[in-house]
Amino acid sequence: MVKEDEKDKDLLKMNIGGIQPGQEVTVRLQIIRLLDIEAGAYCLRIPMTYFIKYENAAQVNLAVPGSKVDSPDTNTYDFRVEINSLEDLTYVSVPSHSKVTTVKKDKLNQAVIEKINANVADIKKDIVIYYQAKRMDRP
Repeated sequence: MVKEDEKDKDLLKMNIGGIQPGQEVTVRLQIIRLLDIEAGAYCLRIPMTYFIKYENAAQVNLAVPGSKVDSPDTNTYDFRVEINSLEDLTYVSVPSHSKVTTVKKDKLNQAVIEKINANVADIKKDIVIYYQAKRMDRP
């Protein structure tokens, strides 16, 4: 189970046990929340602290000798963000090298933003996605 750190709300903690040397571990987070409006657009901010970093792996007791987290080249992440809006989407801003697909299904407008097999060591700041809908009073 994932828990917010009591002192730092941007830090999530999870205990994972029984990992053998060389074993691969997949961690999936699903975040469902009401978005804030920043600069006239809805904003989803994914703090870089949500991602395991090679340099702090030993600090959080994840550095198992021979495990993939010991190597910065094999510590990767994927993300997928779905934006579903009743209104037409007029603007979507995404992280670099992300794939964006937009579709209209019945009365629902959808944008899917994905980044697959990216290196965690390349994350230098929070992942931020902005979008605007035709009428901002209705997401």
